[in-house]
Amino acid sequence: MTRQPGFTAFGIILVFIGIILLFYASQTLFIVGGNYQIRALLALGGGVLYIFMGMVFIVAAKSGRGPVGALPHDIRVNRRQLSRDFDRSMPAGSVVEEPSKKVCPKCKKYIYKDARVCRFCGNGFVVTYILKVYRPKGDENYRFLVDTIAKTSGKTKDEVTALVEHGIRFKYSQKDSLLAHKAKFENLGCKTEVYEKVERE
Repeated sequence: MTRQPGFTAFGIILVFIGIILLFYASQTLFIVGGNYQIRALLALGGGVLYIFMGMVFIVAAKSGRGPVGALPHDIRVNRRQLSRDFDRSMPAGSVVEEPSKKVCPKCKKYIYKDARVCRFCGNGFVVTYILKVYRPKGDENYRFLVDTIAKTSGKTKDEVTALVEHGIRFKYSQKDSLLAHKAKFENLGCKTEVYEKVERE
């Protein structure tokens, strides 16, 4: 184990203070009158305590563990090494990204992009989620997509085909519904994009 000279020196100092207190107690214990006997007893107890604590530090330093709550030298070295390695691994100019923000149209102050209500003026927003779907890979999936959208939207297959070629848009008021349909389109091999449109109530 690694020796810790700092603990040894501190322990010797504590033992030395304890010896001084014991010497003072031996000189004043038998003096009659005043508060000498009380002082002597306090010095005796303090001297024993200091010597005990000093021995704890000395023994702990020799074992390399240090007293309770102390950080061993090898662990301190490892932490410093980890800190240096982490600093080297960080790319130059890297920063923690802050949440993107938007401007409240009423009070003109910056608020979080996902906020539904302005925290400054209480202005509410209506968020519309837009899913843009592009043509999938494979003719079979493409025909299935066109047929399905034509049946559910009431548009003709030609109209749906023209929309899918350039990316057809779907609007949602709930993000969960958008995510569910997005997963279905992606399972067909479609490329998807998600947008949010925020309007004042």
